[in-house]
Amino acid sequence: MFLVDSLDLNENLANQFASKYSEKKDLFRTYMQSYSVSFPEIVDVKWRLDSCVKSDTSDVIREPKYYITLTLRHNQGSLSSLTFCCSLEGLQDLVHSLRHACKSVEKAAAFNL
Repeated sequence: MFLVDSLDLNENLANQFASKYSEKKDLFRTYMQSYSVSFPEIVDVKWRLDSCVKSDTSDVIREPKYYITLTLRHNQGSLSSLTFCCSLEGLQDLVHSLRHACKSVEKAAAFNL
């Protein structure tokens, strides 16, 4: 048992703790959810690619710019938009971060099963 092995509690005390936790688990979860930080859910993504070929200060730029709009749903059900611009490298970093986040969520979900 985790409580006995990791926290060096005696078995009787660990069993009492587990019993009390089981009794109050739903109340405890409700309480923690009311004080937890929640992030909006991404429900839609729109993007476009613009290419800047020339500017006032330079003759040739040829730099792609990605304009991304995320539609977010908040806990109350309201929607908002987050729009930003990034370079190819920034977009690659974003995709990498999102893939890492998805893998982390999958691991956490598998752990909770």
